[in-house]
Amino acid sequence: GYLEEVTFRNGMTATMPRSPINMDSVGELKTQCAPHIGADTEAVLQWLGYTEADIEAMKQAGAISAR
Repeated sequence: GYLEEVTFRNGMTATMPRSPINMDSVGELKTQCAPHIGADTEAVLQWLGYTEADIEAMKQAGAISAR
């Protein structure tokens, strides 16, 4: 079908549309919840070339959340 039941992190469920794109080489795509805001901040900053010390300084300054 074109709809699927999705369970969110808070336990709520909703009926969501499935991807309209189907490719045999990929298989069925499962709907996923987006990560929490800021969940990937440190990884992105590291990818951009910031050091652990730079990131820690940003946390101390309140520029990013310390998760």
